[in-house]
Amino acid sequence: MPVRVGEEILGQFDRRLSKADAVDIAVAWATHCPAVEKLRAFCNRGGKLRIVVGVDGNATNPTTLKDLQGFARLRIGKRPGGGIFHPKYYCFRRSGSSTVWIGSANLTNGGFGGNTELVAETKGGEGSMKWFEALWDSLAVDPNEEIAAYENSWRPRIENTHRQSPTGKSNGSRRRGAQERLDDSWSWDDFVSNLHARDEAMQIRVANDRNQEEEPWSGVFGEHGSWMHTIRVGGPITRLPSWTKLERWQVEVLVGQTPWGALGTLRGAGTACSMIAGASTAARNVRRDILQHLKSTIWGGGDLIQTGVKALTEMTSHHGIGSGVATRFLSLARPDCYLSVNGASREKLAAFSGLPQTTLDRRYEKLLEWVHGSKWHNAPRPSDSLEGEIWDYRAALVDAFAYDVPWRF
Repeated sequence: MPVRVGEEILGQFDRRLSKADAVDIAVAWATHCPAVEKLRAFCNRGGKLRIVVGVDGNATNPTTLKDLQGFARLRIGKRPGGGIFHPKYYCFRRSGSSTVWIGSANLTNGGFGGNTELVAETKGGEGSMKWFEALWDSLAVDPNEEIAAYENSWRPRIENTHRQSPTGKSNGSRRRGAQERLDDSWSWDDFVSNLHARDEAMQIRVANDRNQEEEPWSGVFGEHGSWMHTIRVGGPITRLPSWTKLERWQVEVLVGQTPWGALGTLRGAGTACSMIAGASTAARNVRRDILQHLKSTIWGGGDLIQTGVKALTEMTSHHGIGSGVATRFLSLARPDCYLSVNGASREKLAAFSGLPQTTLDRRYEKLLEWVHGSKWHNAPRPSDSLEGEIWDYRAALVDAFAYDVPWRF
């Protein structure tokens, strides 16, 4: 009986999905994480997914439920008669054969690499498959009412300001020598260490000042309201086949409504917000054009800097779509390549790059050349699954350095 541990889990999960035609999952909790993206890709290539997710303890994110509902068959798990719904079950099926995982891993970042998890793998698993079928049949076919009720009662869990870093090293050891100024000579370890220092500074600020006006972010790495969370949830929206009819939550993510304000909130861009949320033909046409240009950066080849600059130019040709709006969309679509530039970040970005503030919008390619020429940006992708995700978002995460947060070390 093979056992999957820690960092093995995400890689083995991907391999199992590549060989499966259908997958059944039952987990206590789900949040946006790389494993969710693996499931999205599985369904996009024709795979069939049934998934049961519990909502006990406020640990499942409601936007993740809505996202899963868009590409999978979803039901909400519950335990009749009390107690909590707490299984972690994965069944990969193909041509009459099956492989079952049972263990401790939820469909979360912690479950797929951030925590110490243990998953046992068996062939067949007829007993557990019968259990899943009985569970599936016992739950409501339409989960919309349950999702709405959960969303109305849901509150984000309070983050642990001394949580472990994705690399397994404590924040306390990584923050030594942390610097406020992002430098293109930083190594990859420097970049990650300073991101953790920024995250901790934000967490301390929130913990020490409960009366402050609500910030659009809660930290760099948190499961709610953070830069990583915003990119995890926003990126897939830029890969939708169409923006003709966006769900309300998708609009909220795109325009940076709280808690999605990392990478810039569009609260002051009323025209842009009306274009993203509007039902008029003109609004739909603008959305179609924006999405087309974002897809050119996602799927197109060639010079990514020039492709991004061209997309920026075309998007800002629409009335009300300024560079802050367009670069936010670019950073969601290709967080490995592009970064957001807006009024709140311009001063720091100019200081980091040595470029004049007044030209950052008009000379976006120069800012991108600085990012793409940085030592940390050119580092190889780490094998660690969660640090690899940071690498995938590394250009967009520059935004986390561009806000004034007290550094209290």
